[in-house]
Amino acid sequence: MKKLICFFLCWLIISIPQIGMCDNLSYTNLDISSEDVDNINIQVEIQPVRDSKWSYSFLSNNKIQIDYIIYYLNSMKLIDDKKTQGLGADVPLINICINKKDGTQSNINFVNHRIYDDSNKEYGLSNFNEYDRLVDFVYGLKTKQILIDSEISFECSKWAEFGVNEALQNELVPKWNRFDYKKDISRTEVCELIDNILSNKGNKYDSNAKSPFVDTQDMAVNHLYEEHIINGKSETEFCPYDNITREEFSKILLNTYNVLSKSDSYDLLQLQYNDKEQISDWAIESVEAVTALGLMQGDENGSFKPKDNITKEQVIVTLLKLNDINQK
Repeated sequence: MKKLICFFLCWLIISIPQIGMCDNLSYTNLDISSEDVDNINIQVEIQPVRDSKWSYSFLSNNKIQIDYIIYYLNSMKLIDDKKTQGLGADVPLINICINKKDGTQSNINFVNHRIYDDSNKEYGLSNFNEYDRLVDFVYGLKTKQILIDSEISFECSKWAEFGVNEALQNELVPKWNRFDYKKDISRTEVCELIDNILSNKGNKYDSNAKSPFVDTQDMAVNHLYEEHIINGKSETEFCPYDNITREEFSKILLNTYNVLSKSDSYDLLQLQYNDKEQISDWAIESVEAVTALGLMQGDENGSFKPKDNITKEQVIVTLLKLNDINQK
């Protein structure tokens, strides 16, 4: 496992190779290593302060947390526009100080839509939602709404290998979300996977999209709310870090199918699951529909397990099926 982590989290703070060209822009990624890091100190100060999530500090010497944070940073798609103006007098919206065991340190600063490193290099952020996602993730660690009890993993279950690999090849999974496939997926992660598919289909989010939720500013959540794909757990709370059950996902999946197919017409299949009595009344129609569409099914014992949490690899394989249906 350690070798696999080292493969993705190479040594050196901010050594940035050019990786591609698109629309006359050169795209790149950070190349930060978590090896020999003693701690990471993150300061978030965004004005105007919308809520506590956008103004906080977080210090961690937990190796697993450090690996995850650095993976998020390395996954950001940056625009290498060759500007080197430096930070100047601007106050960083996010400052990430990486302190090493040998006493040296490196700093990464985010100002508006740009990122700066110690060598006075600067880069543009191609996707502002990646920035929001980093803020949300670290806040979840700080408030212990995200609990990480094992090393970051890039392996999926045998049954899911083909589907996950195909989804990656088709860019259905953003780079920063390509890990921990076997673990339960959060509500926000589901939204971001679906939003990525919508964007690939030309249904891009409006940066001005709003939702009534006070516990998240995630752009994908706002977009899916405006598309009537998701709801909160209350009128004002989305509970972004909560896991999502199979019956909850069936409802979101059907709503997504309706948006992509531009229709709310679908067949229903009388349920034969031996635990169908456990399905909530509000979810029966969606479970019937996604079963009829071949998007979801039960286990080898004929159970749907509606109250079980759904895993990331299960969601990815299911969304691959949805993507295939809408290509026909």
